[in-house]
Amino acid sequence: MNLAKIVYADPRIAYHVAMDEPPKKDRWYHYQLPLPAWFPGWLVACMVVGTTTFLAFWYGLNELNWKLFGLSFGLGFSMTLCILVLVSVKVKPDQKNSGLFPPIYIRLPVFAALFVGSGLAMVCREEITTGASRGNRVIAQGPAAVVFGFVTMAAPIPWNVWLLRRQPRRIPERVGAAAALVVVAIGFGIAFSRMLGYS
Repeated sequence: MNLAKIVYADPRIAYHVAMDEPPKKDRWYHYQLPLPAWFPGWLVACMVVGTTTFLAFWYGLNELNWKLFGLSFGLGFSMTLCILVLVSVKVKPDQKNSGLFPPIYIRLPVFAALFVGSGLAMVCREEITTGASRGNRVIAQGPAAVVFGFVTMAAPIPWNVWLLRRQPRRIPERVGAAAALVVVAIGFGIAFSRMLGYS
């Protein structure tokens, strides 16, 4: 049972301060790694997980080639990058001083890639399902799924266009927004080429 001390009292309110409560530990994404500015913590984390993923595949498959390296390393690297970007959304702005958070010119195109990837899957499959964990129940098929897929792919456009036009101009934001719009354009190009039968 924690000992407490009344530091302020009122007929209606009493404030208690726990005297023996252990100090709260920082979350893992608050840590500052002793790294040079040109080699940030988020890049180190992505490379470490990518390398570990490659070693796991190499050990499991007992095979070594450039294709295996590229696929396994890219899988680990990209998954870690997406996780770090998504975690940065839940963190308050004044807590984003950790080196494990990618800068905005990386976050914006990664967010766009997540939307584009989801929408592209809907367009190519022409259906929307609940996922394997929920029985793969079909929610929409045919034109409705394709339209929703294109809407999902286009979702990042308004926000990034606004960032490009916002004043005062911030170079990292403008670079990230431009890269995000390029990602969206590539996604639309792939979707239209698949629909027209070019691939």
